[in-house]
Amino acid sequence: MNRVKVLYVDDNPDLGRLYRVVINGQKGMECVGCLEAADHLISEVERTRPDVVLIDLTMPGRDPLDAIRELARSFPDTRAIVFSGLDDAATVDRAVEAGAWGYVSKSREIHDVVDAIRRVSSGEVSLS
Repeated sequence: MNRVKVLYVDDNPDLGRLYRVVINGQKGMECVGCLEAADHLISEVERTRPDVVLIDLTMPGRDPLDAIRELARSFPDTRAIVFSGLDDAATVDRAVEAGAWGYVSKSREIHDVVDAIRRVSSGEVSLS
């Protein structure tokens, strides 16, 4: 069975450590890296070849929506899921327009994030 490879992008290192453990603890999933900004997203995707990028929207450095747009153009087989505390309809719409396949509010449970990763990696859109 192929493992779903996930790259986690969030400026909160505690969440990065937590989600690395959560993702690696799932059957058929592997966290291939954690970034604290979107500045080097494309080079890290090129290096690690993740299936899914789980990315926050509020970080210093490069605008994550711009990074998602470039990701969608350059690596169409790598799907972005926005994982953010911003969960208003306009923000979700901007993320989808940028190329995100999924959107999960940080107020949701961990199992909702894992479910979104599974759904998006199998080609479904997941907006929760």
